[in-house]
Amino acid sequence: MTRLFGDALRSLPAAAYALGALARPFTPEDLVQTNRLSGHVAVSPSGASIAYVQTHYSIEKKRQYSQLFVQALDARDPLEGRVMVADFSKDSRPNPPLSESADETDAKKRFEASQPVWLTDECLGFVATDARTRQATVYSVHGSGKHWSKPQAVFTSPVPISDVQYSPASDILAFTAGVYNGTTTLKETADLDLKEQERADTAQVYDELWVRHWDSFITSKLAQIHVLQLAVDSDGLLKPKNEPRNIIKDTAGDGRVEVSDSFVFSPDGRKIAFVAKRPGSDYAWRTTSYVYVADVDGTAATPINPEGGGASSSPVFSSDGSRIAYLQMAAPTYEADRNQIKVFSVEDKSAIDVAADWDRSPSELLWAGDSTLLATYTDYGRNKLAKVDIAS
Repeated sequence: MTRLFGDALRSLPAAAYALGALARPFTPEDLVQTNRLSGHVAVSPSGASIAYVQTHYSIEKKRQYSQLFVQALDARDPLEGRVMVADFSKDSRPNPPLSESADETDAKKRFEASQPVWLTDECLGFVATDARTRQATVYSVHGSGKHWSKPQAVFTSPVPISDVQYSPASDILAFTAGVYNGTTTLKETADLDLKEQERADTAQVYDELWVRHWDSFITSKLAQIHVLQLAVDSDGLLKPKNEPRNIIKDTAGDGRVEVSDSFVFSPDGRKIAFVAKRPGSDYAWRTTSYVYVADVDGTAATPINPEGGGASSSPVFSSDGSRIAYLQMAAPTYEADRNQIKVFSVEDKSAIDVAADWDRSPSELLWAGDSTLLATYTDYGRNKLAKVDIAS
């Protein structure tokens, strides 16, 4: 043992010299071509695995590539526990043909993988968007460990989609899509997009003060939530049982309700909570937004905090669905106000203040039991996690 340890020590200078000979300065080209995590990390229902998309840009080929990975969390060696389930680096189509035309060759460069979402522990969904047509297709792959199937198309949207989520309790897939006010289907929005592309100019006419928010100009599109139910067909493939349905378009009389934050399912998958501003003449100078709850079978939503105040954020259902915790600012015209924790009772239709004297501003909430919340917050430039007892 002593001899082996001594041999290892004597080999260190040589190893250090070899590494030094290979070392070189880190260049801007290295930075641009570094592998990057794209979007969020999806945790499997059992918590045993995660899924994520990794992107890589090639300066030589002037292209960005994406790869979808599943990582087993109990693996002793992270590389051994990682498996690539969809590779968009050689051919960006999920299922490239054996032979191809010139148009199909061009299609290699058009797709990017994004938004992994677990449907079951052995079924993973993800989105591939065609950069030219902007159509978004949800694919599924089945498997476990090192063995996964080829991607199978589940549903294709004629417009881009985001924030894809799935409720195993109700088999409902939900997503956000930018749609034109007054349209009833995603195809109507896609048809209007084509007409917009035929215009000879990009001028916009505004008849109200709500023209731009920070660095983004307000467009005629509204981000609204759509749902569809999934089922296994006779061939054993996952397919939608219905066309996507907009569940919030009738919330306001003029239809102008735009989701401003991510949404969450209730535990039974029958309701969705989200944050949105209410249309009105004061839209431009008031930060007031509300936590709405929508039924997945309906087309309207109701606010749980109609009295308003400042901006709302981070709604989350308790494990039994009887309460909703959320964050609320007090001042209606102050974007940097302190977030305060509220807990709403679904049965009583009333909310209570939690940790009202806390001098920090939480940014996100998570239930950790029947009477406990976890809250992320910033403290002197450091991100921290707090445990909040609702009862006390």
